[in-house]
Amino acid sequence: MIIDENALYNPQTAPGDNHSQVGVIEPRAESPLLRTSRTARSQRRQSEAERKKRLHALLLARQVGYLEVEPFDHRHIFDSLPRRSFVPNEVIPCDGLLCVIERGSIQLRRARDEYPVKELRGGAVFGEMPSMGQTMSVTEAIAGTRGVTLAIMSAEQAAQWAASDPLWLLKIIGRRLTERETDLYRVEFQPAESRLAALMLKLAGGGGEIKLHTQKAMGEMIGLHREVVTLAFQRMRDHGVIDTRRRKITILNKDALREMSEL
Repeated sequence: MIIDENALYNPQTAPGDNHSQVGVIEPRAESPLLRTSRTARSQRRQSEAERKKRLHALLLARQVGYLEVEPFDHRHIFDSLPRRSFVPNEVIPCDGLLCVIERGSIQLRRARDEYPVKELRGGAVFGEMPSMGQTMSVTEAIAGTRGVTLAIMSAEQAAQWAASDPLWLLKIIGRRLTERETDLYRVEFQPAESRLAALMLKLAGGGGEIKLHTQKAMGEMIGLHREVVTLAFQRMRDHGVIDTRRRKITILNKDALREMSEL
């Protein structure tokens, strides 16, 4: 007899003996160990997804809303701009516009999954206007918990603003462009050790020690998981380039670190 394991037991078609279980397939009980293992795998996947989102958000935070103006700079331009207010949590449309925060704050978040990126306050400039070196980079702006008032610039008004002090704007945008090009090169072509070496040289400045920066925090600065940073530090220690005792990083061979960083 062939038994279809997907079939349900029907007492009308079962054998006459009330105690007979012929034709019935009892569901197999799941092992507690198997259930625990599956739960652990699911939690690891969720944790890994959350870490990736956090790393992406930290990298986006360096690219969006970096331009800021002092309260009394360029008032001859800003005082003539139209204002618009948004209630808390309202989405702010800024395609083809530059927005300057006059009062309140905004939250930047990834548009796809609404993952938070960072908060911007008074004087910050944001918007989607590539000709001015400004882009939202797949993020969207949301009015803060107390709302926000913005000065709004069209492309023509933004051009007038740029023409009023071009050297000031060029220095800011030019520096940011150089930083982004360097970041792109490092991400695309350099191994983790080279990226970490460059970061350590930057954090150390003219000195030879780095304090108050955990391996996790340093990894987040350049888009690396903590485990990758730990392995890279181990290799650097093995070659006598750095020492990581006493809750600080001591650079033992700065020339080797510079060579490693390709600076």
